[in-house]
Amino acid sequence: MARILTLEPAYIKGRTSPWRLFVPAYLSETGKKRELFFETQAQAKTAANALKARTDNFGRTLNQLSPARMAEAAEIYSRLDAEFPGVALIEVYQTFAQRQTERTKSVPFATVFDEFLALPKKREERYLKSLDHLREKFSFLAKEFVSDIKGPQLAKVLNKLPPSSRNAQMRVLRAIFNLAIRRHWLAAGRNPVSTLDFAQIDRREVEVFEPAIVEKLLLYALEKELRLLPWFILGFFGGVRPDGDGELSKLEWRDVHFADTMPQVVIRPEVSKTRRRRFVDLSENAVLWIRAYIAKGGSTEGKVLTLARDNLRGRRLVAQEAIGLEKWIHQGMRHTYCSAWLAEHQDVNKLVLQSGHDNVDTMWRAYHRGMQKTDAEKFWGIVPPAELTDKIVAFKSAKKG
Repeated sequence: MARILTLEPAYIKGRTSPWRLFVPAYLSETGKKRELFFETQAQAKTAANALKARTDNFGRTLNQLSPARMAEAAEIYSRLDAEFPGVALIEVYQTFAQRQTERTKSVPFATVFDEFLALPKKREERYLKSLDHLREKFSFLAKEFVSDIKGPQLAKVLNKLPPSSRNAQMRVLRAIFNLAIRRHWLAAGRNPVSTLDFAQIDRREVEVFEPAIVEKLLLYALEKELRLLPWFILGFFGGVRPDGDGELSKLEWRDVHFADTMPQVVIRPEVSKTRRRRFVDLSENAVLWIRAYIAKGGSTEGKVLTLARDNLRGRRLVAQEAIGLEKWIHQGMRHTYCSAWLAEHQDVNKLVLQSGHDNVDTMWRAYHRGMQKTDAEKFWGIVPPAELTDKIVAFKSAKKG
């Protein structure tokens, strides 16, 4: 026998909330029949009155709905029950309405990127170039509203990058989307980068160049590509940041005091990556290589590195091929210097000051096993050819006399 609809609360003995109200499926917010329980009769009657008002509206609503719309609603409920049990049609509407509201407040990704670039922050030229490269990689999202961009879209590009590059670009993207949130172009908590994982980087060991390879590179530059030689000397024997638009590209010969009693390189604040002045001691073999460079006709006026970035890379690749070096180690010259210096001197605090690092613990963990003592001795013993060294010594003696 079918249950007769009644919106009168019924008392159920033995319950802490004994007043029961039966709600039929067509009046339920979930689209399914329900039983509601209340502590008092008054609470139950208030809920019943609300349902009665819904009952009165139900007939009028049916008259407003065309058969096609009722069929459509039934189809949607059928799909919801099958794919998302327990989700009501009103919830679907609310989610859609919220998304549309967010979208009307949103702007294209290109607009947010422009806003990010316009922030009143002082940025290095190298960092600005990296932003240009990032913008180019994600140009396919330029017209996409930031509220519509999802993590998988970003992952298509990020997954192809090396771990360190992936993490660097994720940090920039996170900052860009956080700016969109601050400008109310993206809902709080909807940064798509937060759905992605940063890559784990194994920092237990660093890669270094073997002393024999360093010697071959120096000799090649001395004989075949003299303009490369200062880059190799100060990168390998001074640990000056060499890559891209790094410190070596800004260094001038007036900063290289190779003829002083205590030879050293002065890294001015405007040259330093960290914006702090530092002093790098020049080893005896570094001074000999600089003098060999001069003896070969190398200039010590103006900038130490006279090659533009692309030209530098091209000539370095030729040098690699000439000596049979298959892989160039990113930051390898600096890593080789730090590892060899620490193996030779065992003074991590001084190395931190000379290299411009910030953290003693990180420096020790990264470099204290980077090179064995015997290899470090070979490294610091790399000098120009004997015939050229003899000429340098003779020239110095003549000047003293």
